[in-house]
Amino acid sequence: MPIEKIIVLEDDVIVRKNLEQQLRQRRYDVASAANLATAQEYLAKDNFDLMIADVRLPDGESTDLLRELQSRPQKPLVVMISGFGTVESAVECMRCGAFDYLIKPFTSDQLDVTLRKAESFTQLIKINQYLSNDEHEEAGYQLLGRSPVMEPQGCAYAGHRAYPRGKRHRKGVGSARPLSAEPACQWTFH
Repeated sequence: MPIEKIIVLEDDVIVRKNLEQQLRQRRYDVASAANLATAQEYLAKDNFDLMIADVRLPDGESTDLLRELQSRPQKPLVVMISGFGTVESAVECMRCGAFDYLIKPFTSDQLDVTLRKAESFTQLIKINQYLSNDEHEEAGYQLLGRSPVMEPQGCAYAGHRAYPRGKRHRKGVGSARPLSAEPACQWTFH
């Protein structure tokens, strides 16, 4: 599961405890804060995957914290919640970097949908980071063994065609057969 740690930032005790309980039942590690100062302490000590934050808090607006989080290298996805939801408020939160916006009171199903979207998004980000990382390409592919069947004809490995290094294959021919079949050659994957 990509999302493991969630911080809940809500000043209303009933809503905060209810959210904590629902998230713990879904097996998330949950921390909670009633104000911005406590949330900033938590965020300074630990990395969270998701933050559920009320827009209006006793010591300020969560949008200020949201703007601050955007400059961090490891930032949680932020779901903003509000009992006074307006289109303007939602647009401002999304412009500041919020992942989603829920209007209180929201149902357990709405929370489920938001959590699933956040998990899917987090997974896509991790896959994108992995595929963008050139380390796996720099390492290259190496054959672990030799087979007489693979030597003269080439091979197909995980969707890649293999050709001897420095040799070109015949254009328009579907096989991976090199132009000159040398018995002992190094193979490269394309």
